[in-house]
Amino acid sequence: MKPFRLVINGQKTHIQEYKKEMLFGPEWETIISFVGCRNRCKQIVDLLNECATISKNKQKND
Repeated sequence: MKPFRLVINGQKTHIQEYKKEMLFGPEWETIISFVGCRNRCKQIVDLLNECATISKNKQKND
């Protein structure tokens, strides 16, 4: 599971971060919300997930 996701709810676009696994599924926390900006927010989420993957791989190698 990726640590960040994009949620689109009507006009609002939310960037959320994974917190922990709960009984009925994962718990997500909204980091920031925008009105519109869907394409830019998707790029930000992709970048955050890529950075998290690189950081995770680097920690394994240390």
